Amino acid sequence: MRYRQCLVAAVLVVGVLASTTSPAFPQSFTTIDVPGATATVASGINNRGQIVGSYDGVHGFLLDKGTFTTIDVAGALETHALGINDRGEIVGFFNKMYLGRLGELRFQGGFLLDKGTFTTIEVGAPLTEATGMNNRGQIVGFFPTNGIHGPFLGFLLDGDRDTFIVIDIGAAGTHALGINDRGEIVGFYNGVHGFVMH
Repeated sequence: MRYRQCLVAAVLVVGVLASTTSPAFPQSFTTIDVPGATATVASGINNRGQIVGSYDGVHGFLLDKGTFTTIDVAGALETHALGINDRGEIVGFFNKMYLGRLGELRFQGGFLLDKGTFTTIEVGAPLTEATGMNNRGQIVGFFPTNGIHGPFLGFLLDGDRDTFIVIDIGAAGTHALGINDRGEIVGFYNGVHGFVMH
């Protein structure tokens, strides 16, 4: 009798473990490789299945219904597409070189790509990155507070896209990475802690 109770208990434990460790939905993976590229990174996807990212470390891309389109900010050395909303608006960052007083300097700015038109996003400093965008048109990202050096703070570009709200959770290195349609923002700080801002 005791053996039977132990066997039933063991079956129940195995059943519970199996139900808690099995995925809630079937998993399948499809490799994404830009034709001819040596390295492809997918960074964002919208509810229509459009995917953005970068390839070979220098070009952005949009993958829409099996067709790849290269995304390059004019004159940029590098373009990285990071996020896309359901309207097909894309955000990311780019690097350019320009001649400054001390010779060649690198400028890194965020961008919004909307219907083929690039708009630069710069929060009063070079090295701005736009990392995420929701369907309400709100954009998040991060920027350095001391020239090209940190600490970094997050930002929210809201309303008419002319109003920047600084996101600072009181710790060094606040990076805002994503935003949903409710305006909830996720990211990380100090390089080791994630956060969600409601």
